[in-house]
Amino acid sequence: MTLSGNIANTNTETGLAFDQPALEQLRIVEYNVADPYTNGNEQYRGVLLEDVLTVAGAAEDASTLHMVALDGYSVDVPTDVIRWPVMIAMYQNGETIPTTDKGPLRIVFPYGLYSDIDADVHNPMWVWQLESIEVR
Repeated sequence: MTLSGNIANTNTETGLAFDQPALEQLRIVEYNVADPYTNGNEQYRGVLLEDVLTVAGAAEDASTLHMVALDGYSVDVPTDVIRWPVMIAMYQNGETIPTTDKGPLRIVFPYGLYSDIDADVHNPMWVWQLESIEVR
């Protein structure tokens, strides 16, 4: 996964690249959430989006995170979603998430843990196969 755009810290010509070992060095969180795409509760483990943005040195005045998946799907996510512990998940139910099953990285909103998250608004922001985030 690569972060680019309005960030202060880079390790490539185009931005800040994270592989799984680099992500594993960050604070790991785990919780069970109601997954709208499996219609059940799933246990996810990964890192907080907020922590990744902090490591990247994302600009405090950034308003949008342009997220792109391996299949080209993209969505603009407002930066204020970090008021919740939105996760970049690396594990689902104790297993790494294969690319063939919407992995290896997936955005997960903590549904069921916070009553003010609107599924109608946030379901499209559950980016599977997350490849890049451009901070705007």
